[in-house]
Amino acid sequence: MKNSDTFQLHIQGDLSSGDFKVLALLYQPVLGLDAHALYTTFYQLLNRTVVERLTHQLLFDLLNLKQNEFLKLRNKLEALNLLEAYEKEEYYIYLLKSP
Repeated sequence: MKNSDTFQLHIQGDLSSGDFKVLALLYQPVLGLDAHALYTTFYQLLNRTVVERLTHQLLFDLLNLKQNEFLKLRNKLEALNLLEAYEKEEYYIYLLKSP
């Protein structure tokens, strides 16, 4: 993965206030604050940007992360079935899943 690689975000439906409550009270203690922040940042970037493809560097700058830290957080989200990541060359698709 390079910082200049692009990604697109998808989710099957909007999250409810109940989903955010479950995410904060049940998942956050297991995920930690940084992985929780990554998930919520992904959600806020979803459909709220004019640009369909974003660079990883933009995400790293938003969250003040390095690439290796990001990969650890992404793996946590994937392990808890909150995220699916697909990769094709220099392009990634992240599918957010409801808690």
